[in-house]
Amino acid sequence: ILQKGLPRIRLISPDRGNWINNHLYDLIAKHWVDACDVFHFVSSVGLYSARKAKKLGAVIICDERAEYPDFQRGILKTEYEQLGLRFDPPGLLYDRKIKAEYEIADYIIVPSSYAKRTFVNAGFD
Repeated sequence: ILQKGLPRIRLISPDRGNWINNHLYDLIAKHWVDACDVFHFVSSVGLYSARKAKKLGAVIICDERAEYPDFQRGILKTEYEQLGLRFDPPGLLYDRKIKAEYEIADYIIVPSSYAKRTFVNAGFD
């Protein structure tokens, strides 16, 4: 309802709906995190849970399904400018949360060597 319904009736933007959904999911999920060897999560929904797991001694693995966000936005911005369109990138609301997830992670899984290069270029080893 929060993620899809409120944007549909124009009370909030779709980005704000995603932001609310991702934060609430993570805040609720962290209550079920127990001591474990490895904590693996999909980016944008695991920061609070990962912090708790790390405190409990787990190795943290963030599963990212795209290239580094700043790299992706750079490509989109160039394309929009070339087409004479206004660039209003999605995902800026939870950009800090996603980047904090990368920082807390011991490992980041990416979908390709191309995506890996974008993270390496952003300073990740």
